[in-house]
Amino acid sequence: MYLAPPHAQTTRTMLAVLRGAGLGFEQPSQDVIAIPLKPGVVTTIAPDATASLSRAEMNDTRCVILPDDRTPTYRDLMQATTLIGLIAKSDAAWLVDVIRDGRLFSWFQPIVRTDGSMEVFAYECLLRATASDGSMISPQRMFDIARDADLLFHLDRVTRLTAIESSIRHNITASVFINFNPTSIYNPESCLQSTIRAIRDARLNPGNIIFEVVESDETGDVKHLSKILDYYRAAGFRVALDDFGAEFGSLNLLSQLRPDFIKLDSQLIRDVDSDPYKAGLAARLLDFANSEGIETIVEGVESEGEYRWACEHGASVAQGYYIARPAAVPLSTPILTASAA
Repeated sequence: MYLAPPHAQTTRTMLAVLRGAGLGFEQPSQDVIAIPLKPGVVTTIAPDATASLSRAEMNDTRCVILPDDRTPTYRDLMQATTLIGLIAKSDAAWLVDVIRDGRLFSWFQPIVRTDGSMEVFAYECLLRATASDGSMISPQRMFDIARDADLLFHLDRVTRLTAIESSIRHNITASVFINFNPTSIYNPESCLQSTIRAIRDARLNPGNIIFEVVESDETGDVKHLSKILDYYRAAGFRVALDDFGAEFGSLNLLSQLRPDFIKLDSQLIRDVDSDPYKAGLAARLLDFANSEGIETIVEGVESEGEYRWACEHGASVAQGYYIARPAAVPLSTPILTASAA
C-alpha cells in the first residue's frame, strides 16, 4: 500500500502511527510511504492509534493498494482513495451485511394537526437497523460510515425503499414523510427510478408521499437540489425542507426551492414558549411561510407549552416526543407524554 500524506507534519504523524502499530514501511520519497502487505494477512490499525491524525489529515492523505511490489502507475494513482475512505470501507463490512441481509426497517413518528384535535396528519419514516446479535444500530453511525466508505447512495436508496415497503405493510393511509440525502443522488432520472417504481407498483397516492430533504444546509449545489425536487414534483409528490431556521442560508434556500413544507428546527422550538427571542424569530418564520402558502411543521416538541405555542402561532402541524415517540407500529392515536424524559 502506498500513502501520500499532504504535509510534512502529517507524514511524521503517520510514521509515528505505523511504528506504534508495529507495521513495517519504507519511504521511496519524502512524500510517499510504502507499507508492504502480506498476501492473505489482514493488516489493521487500532482506532486509538489513528487518534493523533485529524479527520482532515486522513481525508487529505491519498492511498492505493497494489497487488505486487511495483511502483504505482498513473492509472493506479487515478484509482487512489482517501485514507479515511479506506479505513471506512474496512469498517463498513458490517453495514454491507446489514443491507444485504435486509436488517433495515422503518419506525414511525406521528405528525399531528395543531387545531386541538391531535388528528394524525402524517408519519415520518425513520430508519432503524439491527446488528447480527439483535442489538439496535444508530442511524447516525450507519450514515457516517456510509458517507466515508462511499456507500451513501446505496444506504439512502434502501432507506427510501424500506420506508415505502414498511408503509405498505402497515397499511398507512395518511401522508408519509420519507427522508433523502441530496448528496447521494447524482442524477435523479437514474438514481430515483427504483423509488418511483416501488410507489407506482404499490398504487400509492403520490400526493400522500412527501420527500424530505435532510442536511439541506450542507447542499452546496442548489441547482442540483432544485433539479431533484422538480423531478419529485413532476411525478406528483410533495417536498419538504428539514431543520429550517438552523442556518442563515435557510431563507435563501426557501426562496430558490419553494418547498411544499418546511420543518422549523427543534433547537429553535426548544423552550419557545418561555424564550422571547426564540418566540419572536419562530413566529416571524411561521408568518412568512404561511403568507407564501407553505405548510409549516414544528418539530422537536417536548412539552405541552411548546405544543400550545405552535397551536397559537399558526403552525400547520407538530411533531415531537411530547406527542409521541417513534414506534415500530404507527400510532393512530398519539400518546401524550409529560416530558421528553
